[in-house]
Amino acid sequence: MRLPDILRRSATFYRDRAALVCESRRFTYGQFMERVNRLADVLSASGTGPGDRVAVLLPNCHRFAELFLAVAQVGAVLVPLNIRLSPEELAGLIEHSETVGLLSANPLRKTLRAMGNTLAKLKFLIGIDLEEEGFKDYEALIEANRFSGRELDFDDGGIAIQMYTSGTTGTPKGVLLTHRNLMANTLTGIFERRFTPQDVFLNAAPMYHIADIEYFLQILSVGGTNVFLERFQPNLFLETVQKEKVTSTWIVPTMIYDLLAVFDPGRYDLSSLKTIFYGGACLSPGLFWRAKKTLSCEFSLGFGLTEASPLVSMLRPEDHRGDPEGVERRLRSCGRKVFNVEVRIVDEEGREVPVGQVGEIVVRGANVMKGYWKMEGETRQALRGGWLHTGDMGRIDEEGYIFLVDRKKDVIKSGGENIYSREVEEAIASHPAVEEVAVVGVPDERWGEAVKAVVVLREGAECSESEIHESCRGKLAAFKQPKSISFVETLPKNITGKILKAELRERYKQASGAPHEF
Repeated sequence: MRLPDILRRSATFYRDRAALVCESRRFTYGQFMERVNRLADVLSASGTGPGDRVAVLLPNCHRFAELFLAVAQVGAVLVPLNIRLSPEELAGLIEHSETVGLLSANPLRKTLRAMGNTLAKLKFLIGIDLEEEGFKDYEALIEANRFSGRELDFDDGGIAIQMYTSGTTGTPKGVLLTHRNLMANTLTGIFERRFTPQDVFLNAAPMYHIADIEYFLQILSVGGTNVFLERFQPNLFLETVQKEKVTSTWIVPTMIYDLLAVFDPGRYDLSSLKTIFYGGACLSPGLFWRAKKTLSCEFSLGFGLTEASPLVSMLRPEDHRGDPEGVERRLRSCGRKVFNVEVRIVDEEGREVPVGQVGEIVVRGANVMKGYWKMEGETRQALRGGWLHTGDMGRIDEEGYIFLVDRKKDVIKSGGENIYSREVEEAIASHPAVEEVAVVGVPDERWGEAVKAVVVLREGAECSESEIHESCRGKLAAFKQPKSISFVETLPKNITGKILKAELRERYKQASGAPHEF
């Protein structure tokens, strides 16, 4: 089954049901299908066909969804571009991906002008409310075209999307996900999350990341309604939940924190909201209990990576219930593996390690990528032995809960000992004054690396370096204790809420010369 088959099925079964809501615009499944068909013919007329790359540089909107499925219908490959990147970075991705055409919009006109030389090389440019040289108007193209009824026959093993990684550990890689990969993940998500035609999902996180694409496809498959927010704004989010009777959404913990800061129960009715799916990072116990009490809905964590389309494991709603001690222990995990995906913990030789022992998390399933675009060596390394090597270090307990301890590249090697930053972060986060913490290794003349903690305190809280050390005493061996602590207002993060540890290492890379105790 291919992505166009999803829309074709839903348009047959749910023709008059609301498919897309975008600000004041609403489209039924029948209307959505017609617009996708017309756009697919526009692409075909431009000479776009199987294997061609078509880039999209847009905030969330219904046109993003339409282009995604129209590109899939002609057998081409969608290349979503992060609107927060610089013109130079975007130009580099367009050239690397060998993109033939681009869809963008008026709010990004300054960025587009700065990429003029790169865009001039493309076969076609389509704009939304964009009066720039070379761009054809999106709505005019759809209005003028009438679907020819042609259907292309291509295999579901073909590439559907080339999704660039966030680049938190280096140069972004173009992850090649096939129709089969995305369909496998879609079916797993529907099975695990129990979505139905009555679901109204709020796409508040950016669609140029795989997590929101995942939920969009799942809701589309069951005939539910996808509601789009151009960008996350806490008050607008709450107003939209109330207005559209939203039943679920996917956001990151930072967004949850922002929602709690503005939520007023007398102003917003969130009674329709059943579940907040979250990811990018775990919820701290303090933030979880506040959110559960304030928002009165269920919570569910999804852990994954772009290379796995992305879902690997889940902390399900029931894992967020029960005795507080048990809930807080599970909150430190990324849940248990999902249906139809295999997960193992292995050592450097690829051998499975005993329960409770730390190793690299590897994944196998129909959801795993085909490879990286124009990176054969990296593809072989990532997919060696028939398993996707995630680069995440973790352990699995007796109940099957997976606990991340670090990125493989982030393990701190100090005086011959491996120190996992997650363990140190959990010890520091237990202090009531700490809102967030990130731990990295910094150069040390004697020990190679020393443990550095970067701490964000709760609003109005005060705490000293010595108090942090005291709170860790008994929780951490002496050699794991941070040798230096910096207090900051915020931690650097990417759009999905992941802390950019490479940026922190660069910021604090000067040799510490700190003493090391054993």
